[in-house]
Amino acid sequence: MTQLRELTGLTGPTLTRVVDHLIANALAHREVDPLDRRRVLVHVSVDGAHTYRSSVDSVDYEEAQLAVDSNHAPTLDHTRS
Repeated sequence: MTQLRELTGLTGPTLTRVVDHLIANALAHREVDPLDRRRVLVHVSVDGAHTYRSSVDSVDYEEAQLAVDSNHAPTLDHTRS
């Protein structure tokens, strides 16, 4: 969880709530590190990986649409007084 906190910038309690939510929705699972029982490992489930891939595809599509829309948007002339 420490590594996740560093990567996400979330506080410990917030990260715990997020991970709890992922686990409740079968998108991840926790495991005590067999080499260091003080550590908790969080693994993405098969459903979680599928959801992630679907989300990335959707976000990529929406970003591409925004880029197309912004290329066709009228520009404002800010040089006038």
